[in-house]
Amino acid sequence: MTSHFSSADGTLATVPDAVLGRTAERAEVIAMIDGGTGREVPYAELQMAVDQLTAGFAQAGVAQGDAVCLFAPNHPAYAPVFYAVSRIGAALAPIGAQATVGELVAHLARNNVHLMVSAESLLPVAGTAERNLGAGVSPLKEILTLHPNDSRRSIVDLFGATVPAPAVTIDAATDTAVITRRVSQGGGVQTVRLTHAEIAGALDALADSLPLAVGERVLAEAPWAEAGENELLLHHSLASGATTVVPDGSDPEPLLEAIERHRIETALLSPATLAELAAAAPTAGADLSSLQRVVCCGPAADDSAGRAATLGTASVSYLAALVALPQA
Repeated sequence: MTSHFSSADGTLATVPDAVLGRTAERAEVIAMIDGGTGREVPYAELQMAVDQLTAGFAQAGVAQGDAVCLFAPNHPAYAPVFYAVSRIGAALAPIGAQATVGELVAHLARNNVHLMVSAESLLPVAGTAERNLGAGVSPLKEILTLHPNDSRRSIVDLFGATVPAPAVTIDAATDTAVITRRVSQGGGVQTVRLTHAEIAGALDALADSLPLAVGERVLAEAPWAEAGENELLLHHSLASGATTVVPDGSDPEPLLEAIERHRIETALLSPATLAELAAAAPTAGADLSSLQRVVCCGPAADDSAGRAATLGTASVSYLAALVALPQA
């Protein structure tokens, strides 16, 4: 099978090229919507942000082979940060917003993280983790925030880079694009390093098993940083030219309102959120008629189909059945 994400000469594409390779023809299509502010980001603006952040991260000291931690809930900035870091030849090492200081310290040390991007609300945890890095662990170059603030530089400051983006050669087959965690049933943490080619292969599988139309409204509630599989749905949505709506949290009533307001067609939900939405939907009064399918980012549950039907759609898929990433 010919990959959807190979270059014309058959070489493997990097993740940024695989996802944003058709930006020019989708320039005016809305790529992402910030559910908290309502701000819409067209694909042309997303591409521009990636270009500027690539130069900005390089000037901030990120180099090929480095690791950058993103410590935040789902946020529209996740995409340009990921692709900018990837274009430098560095790897993104995201961690979920629920991580404790101890978990974050272990994550930073285990993956030799060079720089962190943190949500402002998580700065107390991030700062404590930075101070608790043990002897023999390289200190962080910097902790950047997602939005401008008085205490630290933010990724917005990187847009003023005065050096061009570096020219690097990335081997898609061997170079790491993302370092993700898997937590076993016993509580142990496994580190999984995924190459550009492995992610592109998974995107191939999703393109066939979960096709999304250009401009299709996709609600992305499942936390991207919790597992590599979840994060794939962000890349798949953008590679398809869909419009990814990033909700502000996982509370059921705002999510149901978002489905109505944005005319969501595909909802990417965690199992717990699917259960909460199904319980809240009968009395919420939201118009869910646009919703065509739910993709549950977790193992199949006996009652998931019934819960999806409560939301007005009998179509429910399970991410684990759609795509499988390499194991640790």
